[in-house]
Amino acid sequence: MTVIRIRELGHQDQAFRVRVSFDDDAEYQVSVTDPADETTEENLAWYFEEHLRYPFLDKDKEEQAVQQIAEYGESLFLQVFGGEANHDYRNLRAESFDGCRIEISGSASLHRLHWEALRDPGLTTLLAVRMPVTRRVSDQPSKFALRKDLPTLNILVVTARPEGARDIGYRTISRPLIDVLRTAGLPVTVDLVRPGTWQALRDHLQSATKRHRSG
Repeated sequence: MTVIRIRELGHQDQAFRVRVSFDDDAEYQVSVTDPADETTEENLAWYFEEHLRYPFLDKDKEEQAVQQIAEYGESLFLQVFGGEANHDYRNLRAESFDGCRIEISGSASLHRLHWEALRDPGLTTLLAVRMPVTRRVSDQPSKFALRKDLPTLNILVVTARPEGARDIGYRTISRPLIDVLRTAGLPVTVDLVRPGTWQALRDHLQSATKRHRSG
C-alpha cells in the first residue's frame, strides 16, 4: 500500500509548514494556510454538523456550502500537490490510486482543516472517495505541570453514566486505573465522585474547597 503522508513540521502565524511524502521516498515541503475565512467556516460547520438533521430546509444555503466545499478542497489540494509533489501524485492518479491512502499527522490546529474535502480539479469526486484518509495527532507536550512539593498525587475520578442502569458499570471504567495505581507504588490519593453527575462534581469540589481552601 502506498501511503501519502502529510505531516506538520511547525507553523508560524497562519501558515503550517508541512512535509508531503510518498511512502517515505520522495519528500517535499510546502506551506499550507486555511482556505476558509470566518464566514465560510461557519457555513461549512453548519453543513457538516446541522444540515443533515433537516436536509430539506435552507436549500440555498446548502448549495452555497456545497460550492464552498469544492472551492475549499481545490485550494487545499493545490497548496499540497500543486507544486513539486504534483509529479508523484499524478503517477498514483494514473494508477487510479490503487492501494493508496492519505495520512494526516500534526497538531490539533492542523486537524481543524477539512482534509476530507481534498479535491483534485481534474477529478469529479473527492480524494476521500477514491482512497482512505486517516488522521494522527502528534504527541503534544503536557501543559499541566505537577507540583513537586506535594506529598501525594491527588486524582479525582468522575465516571458519567448517562444511561443509568443500562450504561457500563462505573467499576468497569475505574478499575483499570485503580489497578495500575496499586501496582505502580506511587503515593496517590484517589477520590471517586458518585454518582458521576455534574451536580455531584460541583458538590465535591465545593466541599474540598471548604476543607482545604482554593488551589
